[in-house]
Amino acid sequence: MIVGVKTIAAFFALVVLAGGQMRADTFPDARGLSVAIIGDSYTSAGWGTTTGRSWQHYTALELGWSLDVVRAHPGGGYVNSGGGGPYEAALAANPLPATVQQVIVQGGFNDLASEPAQVGAAVSRTLALIHAQAPGATVTVVGTFDPGPGNFSDRYPGMRALGPAVQQAVEAAGDRYVDGFAVRFEVGPDRVHPTPAGHAQIGLAVAHAIRRAAPHTVGLRAGALNSRRAAVIGVSRVGAFGVRWFYFASTEGGRIGPVTRVAFGDAGDVPTLLPNAAGECMPAVYRPSAGTAYIASQPIDGGGHVEAIPFGEPGDRLVQNAPHAGPGGRSLFLHRPSWGMFFERVPGPGGPDVGALAFGDPGDRGVVYSVAGAGSTLGVHRPGNSTFYFANPSSVSAAPATWLSFGNPGDQGLVGAWGWSNVDGSDKVGVFRSREARWFLADTPTRLTGGPAAPITSVTSFHFGDPGDTALACDPE
Repeated sequence: MIVGVKTIAAFFALVVLAGGQMRADTFPDARGLSVAIIGDSYTSAGWGTTTGRSWQHYTALELGWSLDVVRAHPGGGYVNSGGGGPYEAALAANPLPATVQQVIVQGGFNDLASEPAQVGAAVSRTLALIHAQAPGATVTVVGTFDPGPGNFSDRYPGMRALGPAVQQAVEAAGDRYVDGFAVRFEVGPDRVHPTPAGHAQIGLAVAHAIRRAAPHTVGLRAGALNSRRAAVIGVSRVGAFGVRWFYFASTEGGRIGPVTRVAFGDAGDVPTLLPNAAGECMPAVYRPSAGTAYIASQPIDGGGHVEAIPFGEPGDRLVQNAPHAGPGGRSLFLHRPSWGMFFERVPGPGGPDVGALAFGDPGDRGVVYSVAGAGSTLGVHRPGNSTFYFANPSSVSAAPATWLSFGNPGDQGLVGAWGWSNVDGSDKVGVFRSREARWFLADTPTRLTGGPAAPITSVTSFHFGDPGDTALACDPE
């Protein structure tokens, strides 16, 4: 289980690592560069935590590299033997493939009782051996981490002296150095090892350092959209005997298509539309009384085979325009308005991983927004001032990067690839004015500017639904 993810990239990385795909790919295409990892217990998945993925998975994903070799030596280091001998001895016994193109060496924490000069000499010998075994490889060394920070460096003042000694040896060998003391990450109950969220933080920090140092060696963020199908819009209301009704239609071709009517859910449910495994938008509800999401598989009364996923708490809402995402099962996205928090549940090899990220204010409504050239990101609509706030998908923080006022206070805000001007598949903003049953949909996408967005100057407006309805929208996959 993963909690407390601090970046948009880490939030969506869970989906990609589980084999899923966002509608807009926020990660670079793999360029086939083979990477080998050498490290201590931080590189060993699950050591001190409950995760099947370690920091190097996030680094490889972020850079578009192929993670081909992982050599984890819990307790080991450049000098300390641990369970598998010092790195140098372990490499001598089990050489790296000569064809590997990138090598990342992580460690030094387990050498905190050794003299800096001794560690520096061991680093030099280890790097010489790596270059002999993989002569064409580029080597990156990630220096000693400081869990906490300060959990150990405060007690072992000499620990910080290891950093300069390692850096000097690395630079003398002509290799790349990443300062481990500069990396901040969440630690678990043992105050040493990263939590699953901490692994994501380390992995992305290492990737960003490599990207800054050598941008030509990594994949570019294309932000290409893998679907240009027009959005589906709809409304939901409660009818006789407490039955919840959905009315929805495609906007393909710049018109409202045939309307599908489906009875699905109960009066107390919170409705939305979500794609099924085939990518078609279907009725879905979140039932606060049961803390469970129910997603229809077919557009028929009752929903056909219904997915029931227990997740969340009373008051949560399904995130509007969220993808199906996972080949091994649905990835579920929730927004908790009372906390201003997003939560995701992603199928994983050892059970579902759960990510959490704070974004927006209490009372906001959560959305997933995709735009060509940038990728997918999280956003919120604030009904009090009818303003949309979107995060930068490549940012190292979750602070709002782009904001846009659209509509009137009290309007229901949505995003989708409306068919009236669906050129590149990018999402656009829209609102539903419930008292009038009237839609206002932007004709142009809002680009992620890192500040106030350009005002919307072209709008498509029409009536669809009844006053008091709940508005729905979904991008097919």
